[in-house]
Amino acid sequence: MSIQEMYDKKSYAELLDYYIKNKATEPIFRNTKDFAKKFNDLYIVNATFTILKCYKNFLQTCKRLFSLLPITDKYYKDNLAFYLENILTSLIYFLFNPKDCDWIKFDIKDKINEVIDFIDKRNISTARIEEDKKIYYDSLKNKKPQYVVEILYPHQTLFQDHKFDLKGKDEYQYIDVSTLPREGAEPLTKFTIARNGYTVSDPLWIGPDWAKRMSKYQVCDINKIINMLILLAGNCLAHRSVSILALEQVGTIQINQMDSEGNVIGWSDATDFSAFTKRSNVKDVKYLDEELNNLNNALVNMIGCQDFPIMYQRAKNNMLDGLYVESFLTLSTVLESMFYYWTKKVANKHNIGKEYDEYIESEFGGCKECNLFIEHKSENIIKKGMKPNLFQCIDFLRNKGAFNKSETKKIKELVGKAKNDSLRNDVVHGKTYIVPYDALKTVDDAIIELQEILYKNAI
Repeated sequence: MSIQEMYDKKSYAELLDYYIKNKATEPIFRNTKDFAKKFNDLYIVNATFTILKCYKNFLQTCKRLFSLLPITDKYYKDNLAFYLENILTSLIYFLFNPKDCDWIKFDIKDKINEVIDFIDKRNISTARIEEDKKIYYDSLKNKKPQYVVEILYPHQTLFQDHKFDLKGKDEYQYIDVSTLPREGAEPLTKFTIARNGYTVSDPLWIGPDWAKRMSKYQVCDINKIINMLILLAGNCLAHRSVSILALEQVGTIQINQMDSEGNVIGWSDATDFSAFTKRSNVKDVKYLDEELNNLNNALVNMIGCQDFPIMYQRAKNNMLDGLYVESFLTLSTVLESMFYYWTKKVANKHNIGKEYDEYIESEFGGCKECNLFIEHKSENIIKKGMKPNLFQCIDFLRNKGAFNKSETKKIKELVGKAKNDSLRNDVVHGKTYIVPYDALKTVDDAIIELQEILYKNAI
């Protein structure tokens, strides 16, 4: 089936996978017999990225198209406004979403100004172009657009209805929690989150990059915040296990995109009827206003952090559930993630960040220098080096003056307790399926104390 046929049948995923695998790297030259065919295929691929709102891929294919036929060419005459409004929308998206900009090598504002200047000189105007121009000019006056996402959680929360002030952390403004009663069933909970920014008002959007596509792209970060709130309430306040909201359980989503004056410029909702859950949060506790304020502050402090804080909360959730093996293995992940996060900050503080990055990615002889390895006659053993372990990283920072002797000793002691290699090896290799609570508590306490020491050295 040709690319044109796949496009006509709206088999977009099949089309893009085929093109990227078989056609994307093929050179295209003008004045060759196959130019028209190859150019048309690229044109269709570009149109597909437009439909899916894969802004990164759309801009990249636009660059290639325009290198073959300039945008001023008569070929684009009938679709010029369409191209320009999509280019402008793509650039506006990246202006407000820096986390998706790691591929961009140009100044986004300069490029937006260039596109707007091109549009104005040709007196091109569409409703969408005018909306995007207004959003851009308002942003220059520090007037930001905002979008609101509503998500249904298939349980009650442990706390009463409450509006949490997120204080602009990572541009989030508030999260409003309200109960939706159901006759003969556990009530649902509606989470409404407002954030300054610009997004795609399609709850099922796959994201701006086809290579990193995922279902419900905008909901991923929001889902982390909702789960952080649910877990904090259970672990920090009620000291009980709670049911978190997996992305697959997000059933009903509504997204409203507004300009800086609150005018709705994009709206959509969707329901995933395959979403389900099995557990329940029974509402048998009531929080004081002061406790809700503390929960609010804890939530704000964690927004924008690395993944290890929410992994830690999941480990605590499993601990409260009596799932000690699951909690122990999750804490092992938390330890390493947390260790590298804070030690990188320690290294940056002492102006050895680049050296440290190179060190932790380097390889040592490891097995290659071991006598047992040398004496082994087999040629089938892979003689690769090993990256430095946590203790070697501590020694590196100690030798560079980042830690003193007593700090080094204490940090190594805590890492040893948190790793509990003997127990971890037994669990991983199937020698035991039991993790005693006392051992788990020792690991938990060591991670908390270790983070406190690393944090003090990092700030």
